[in-house]
Amino acid sequence: MQHIKDKVKYNRLLKHRYNITLNEVINMKSKQKNKCSICKNNFKNTKGMHIDHCHTFGKVRSLLCSTCNQGLGSFRDDIKLLKLAINYLNKYNKGK
Repeated sequence: MQHIKDKVKYNRLLKHRYNITLNEVINMKSKQKNKCSICKNNFKNTKGMHIDHCHTFGKVRSLLCSTCNQGLGSFRDDIKLLKLAINYLNKYNKGK
């Protein structure tokens, strides 16, 4: 019975936070073949899976692993800043 209560509680949280259902998350995970949308690594468990969304408009984009989700968050979803980071890495990775 506890499992059902947890599922209902999680469904409410998803609806409130992202305006999606648990079934929609399960479908996203299946469509993504249990892989992060950016790095394509498999999700090891649901704790390592994050629902990525636009912080400005709240629209859900896809599922990401913890590392990719934190990376986007650290760069504040700023494309210009991400491009600057790519240029920086290219500048210092030429000798590889």
